Amino acid sequence: GINAEYGVNVQIIPIGTSKSFCFLCFFSVVYEKEKFVSDTELKDLLQELINKYPATESFATTKPEHTEIISVARSFIEAEITLISKFLSDNWSMEEAWQMGKFMILKQKLGNLQFFYDMILKKFEDPRMVYVNLVFLRIIHPSLASHKQAKEKLADFSKQLFEEARIASRTYSNSKEN
Repeated sequence: GINAEYGVNVQIIPIGTSKSFCFLCFFSVVYEKEKFVSDTELKDLLQELINKYPATESFATTKPEHTEIISVARSFIEAEITLISKFLSDNWSMEEAWQMGKFMILKQKLGNLQFFYDMILKKFEDPRMVYVNLVFLRIIHPSLASHKQAKEKLADFSKQLFEEARIASRTYSNSKEN
């Protein structure tokens, strides 16, 4: 539909002479939201699972009781995670791609990532770190760690992402106190 979200790969190929600026573009759809369970059902289940945890939970360590919320969150944000993971693994050698990845994860949350972040924001004391721990550490990181070339940049990317999240988290905590 007109209001549907689509992720696309764009391949730009220069054509023509060096004096002209002509390009041929190919667009291929990366994802369309097709799920067996509706987003509404997943949102409700995810909200129910989020409400089971204390506000102090950070999801910084792996615990058996986190398995269900990670699984449901992965299903809820699957298309967005696939898009980000594919983008990073396809462009692993470009520093700009990793910067864009941080932007997509931390600032411009795509599609259901924003809904998920809003759920976390309402519940947890340190929502930014909970979000990064669940979305990046528990879901995106494992998929990128299996990609040989992307794995090379993953450690630096992780460090930068968590540092930016910590800074944003401190800023958020200070603004809540004032």
